[in-house]
Amino acid sequence: MEKAHLIVTIDWYKYDSSTGVINVDIRVRNDGEKDIAYFEIYYRVTYSSSAHDDCAHGSNLKVGQSRTHSVITNIRKGERVTNVSVTDVEWKVY
Repeated sequence: MEKAHLIVTIDWYKYDSSTGVINVDIRVRNDGEKDIAYFEIYYRVTYSSSAHDDCAHGSNLKVGQSRTHSVITNIRKGERVTNVSVTDVEWKVY
């Protein structure tokens, strides 16, 4: 997802169906002209019986800087994850 100053992508995810834990790597890049003081990345995990929305936070992302955020999300055990996607991004500049 690209939204003004930020480009956000899901780099990788892994689901452990025995525990219900999903590890997600989210890459964020500041392609704007101002440093970003704080940002929130909203993402959705879609699985066989439903979907789960969650959020990751970050701060102090300088112009041209890229960073990966590793997050953990929990869903029911035994599901089949079909997709992890970014749904929205919000931020504040300096």
